Amino acid sequence: SYEICISYHGEDPTRLCFTPGDDSFQTTFVEQSADASPNLLGVLGSENLLYLPATRPGGAYMHPVNPDSENKLGCNGEFVIDYYAKHRLDTLDAALILAPGTQTLEGQVNYQLDRLTGYRLVVETVGSNHYVKYETRSGKQLLPYHVGTGVSFMTEVIIACFATPKGGMVITENPEIHLHPKAQAELIDFMAKIAKAGVQIIIESHSDHLFNGIRRLISQEKLALSDVAVYNFRQDGNGLTHAEPVEFTPQGGIQSYIPGMFEQFDIDLDAILKL
Repeated sequence: SYEICISYHGEDPTRLCFTPGDDSFQTTFVEQSADASPNLLGVLGSENLLYLPATRPGGAYMHPVNPDSENKLGCNGEFVIDYYAKHRLDTLDAALILAPGTQTLEGQVNYQLDRLTGYRLVVETVGSNHYVKYETRSGKQLLPYHVGTGVSFMTEVIIACFATPKGGMVITENPEIHLHPKAQAELIDFMAKIAKAGVQIIIESHSDHLFNGIRRLISQEKLALSDVAVYNFRQDGNGLTHAEPVEFTPQGGIQSYIPGMFEQFDIDLDAILKL
């Protein structure tokens, strides 16, 4: 069994206990300790909590129209483009307007996408499907599979961040999928700006570029130590996973070094230099 404890700004926590129903984990029993507070339910509601799994359909040309208004992005992120198509002319919360000259979802998404990749998103809706193309700065339109796959995955992350209202939460697995190191570093800069605008961001990643990007932002005083929580997940000999907190210095150094955590670059460099 394992337990998840959730609280809202010091209120009494709500505990959820998960117990496997059998050894094959085909069923799970969930027991809740107490009713969640209205404030907590507000944060975890479908409008305020968005999730992008690693299985999201990045790179597709055709995307379906979302039939479920209660699930903004879909269980697997399959409706991210649908959300964008339906809300691209919506005015964003003032805190989420990161670029001058435009206040719409479309304007902000395309500003960031152009800055990070050199492309703009073009969506055409025909019947029950949306069709995606990417436009170059010269005006040429390309299909998703004619540009780097990382462009599509980055587009979905950018849309999800802007689609989350101030005070809400966005959870994304592997936002760095198919991105080269420079793009990964620039993506974490963008996500830090979204976080400072009042959107809580939870990232699951294997990228040392994202990890070191957070350290860089701390050293540049663009992120406060109190605004960041990083955990290293490690399996023990019994296959149980432990979350180990990583503590940083104000200069972006690591106070609590954990063996095996993002050190492969140093290992390879030592081997090259015969150290």
